Amino acid sequence: RSYGTTTGVSLTSHDASTSLTINGGDFTNGNGIYGGAVADGTGAVSTVGTSSLTLTGGTFNGDTRYIVYGGSAALNGGTASTTQSSVSISGTNFVVESSSSNTPVDENRLFITVIGGGLNAPTTERSEVTIEDAVLGYVTTGGTTKKVQVYGGSQYAAAGTYVDGSVGMSISDSEIRGDIRGGSMVYFSSTTADVHVTTGASRIDLDNVVLNGYTRGESTWNGRVFGTGILEHTNNSTYTATSTHVVANNITGTDSEQGDGTVTHDPGAQIFGGGQLDRKSVV
Repeated sequence: RSYGTTTGVSLTSHDASTSLTINGGDFTNGNGIYGGAVADGTGAVSTVGTSSLTLTGGTFNGDTRYIVYGGSAALNGGTASTTQSSVSISGTNFVVESSSSNTPVDENRLFITVIGGGLNAPTTERSEVTIEDAVLGYVTTGGTTKKVQVYGGSQYAAAGTYVDGSVGMSISDSEIRGDIRGGSMVYFSSTTADVHVTTGASRIDLDNVVLNGYTRGESTWNGRVFGTGILEHTNNSTYTATSTHVVANNITGTDSEQGDGTVTHDPGAQIFGGGQLDRKSVV
């Protein structure tokens, strides 16, 4: 039975500023936490002037590394952008809740992916990430390292041309088991293609930071710093960074073997001024 033709609905919203603070609670099923707005569906348009996400406590999933964003998200054909966005993480009032196979040696850790910008939604002027006195990533009682990812820019998984603004990252007196990147991430799956990203100038300031990683036989995944972002599992895509600047003071870190925790590299941290072109990417 036909009831006629449904036409698209256009809905536009604008927020001058948004602010989200999380200092406790259970977020073990909390994938996709946004400091900005979400435009979901064709015809939906959301813009935000200034957005911020602050994390000082809470329980997060230790089995699945969920993602938090300082900016906005464009989903299922929607359009979104933020002028300025930020993520701030501080303290050790976090709890990792995981299955018995991933029992942490110390549960007061934070296991997430941090995105300073948005999801398929650029932060057009500036995105910032600040981490102080925090521990991200953890080690299980079986000696397995669970790494995190920290990005100053945005994440792109939908075809299109995007322009991000500048990126500022400040990480001090903290331990990061994983990678720090001063730009955006072009990655979702092997089908991600035709994504073209340009970012502004990026600057990363690191002071008294421990960067830990792991090895698995001859393969090594150090704790790493990249001045800008990454193209991974994508085809016919480009990434252009205006400039990068990394300042590192008192950086330490080790790599340990997965499964038994034996230290294999000391020191183990690596710092790169540029970005990364990773697996199965065709530019």
